[in-house]
Amino acid sequence: MSLRVRVVVAIALVLLLGSMAGLAAAGWQARSALQEELAAALTGGRQTVASAFEDLPRSDHPARDLRQLVATFDGNRHLNAALVDTGGTARLASRPTPATTAPAWFGELLHTPAPIARIAVPVAGYGEVVLTPVSANDVGALWTEFVDLAVVLAASLTIGSAVVWLTVGGALRPLADFSAAFLRIGSGDYGAQVREEGPAELTRLGRGVNE
Repeated sequence: MSLRVRVVVAIALVLLLGSMAGLAAAGWQARSALQEELAAALTGGRQTVASAFEDLPRSDHPARDLRQLVATFDGNRHLNAALVDTGGTARLASRPTPATTAPAWFGELLHTPAPIARIAVPVAGYGEVVLTPVSANDVGALWTEFVDLAVVLAASLTIGSAVVWLTVGGALRPLADFSAAFLRIGSGDYGAQVREEGPAELTRLGRGVNE
């Protein structure tokens, strides 16, 4: 393997490892942030339900009020709400926001166990409201960002390797002249000359050869 190839491969490997480390760190931070968002959403959902339940026992239409309560969670990115009767059957459920599809393995990497909140309805016969944390929307958004970041890093790696290839190739070009000159000198032609150009070290070497 030539020196040029070795240098380019070594630098490309360093860039690749750095990119992978950056992606891993970003993924870890995203997982922690997602866990915090789901916990905060669940806390906010509990407060919303508790506030609605304060006046529910005095309501003339508790069924209507429960429908409205569940509907307030329509489009919520982090929570699904469902009204479950005493037999465990879901009678009402909120409509989730359509999520960007992400690969299963990516979802597993970002999976954060989150508790389900079950809040008993303070009116007999209505069961409970169940709040379920949903991560699909955030995972889908993070997948889109991950793909964009991976594309940028891949482009940077490719461009960086190309720049290094050209730079190292230009810097080592005088070595071909040295090799040809050494062959001529070895055969008795002491008038062989090389171009004194390139990096300072090779310029000095060329001057020495010529002298």
